[in-house]
Amino acid sequence: MKEKFQGKLKDSLFWWLGKKRPFIVNGEYSIELLHIDTEHGSAKIRVTNIKTKDVVDQEITDEQ
Repeated sequence: MKEKFQGKLKDSLFWWLGKKRPFIVNGEYSIELLHIDTEHGSAKIRVTNIKTKDVVDQEITDEQ
């Protein structure tokens, strides 16, 4: 995917994530959908810094 948000993303972006492929932000971060828990209205995502390879797994719920 071409870096079409390069220099344009300032503070927020809404995107529908799918389980097939990650979403790349500014060629710097990869955001992956790992799991959806429809019973509790939550999802688990992974954010990876592509340059440093740092990985953060985060639980997201409706309350956050």
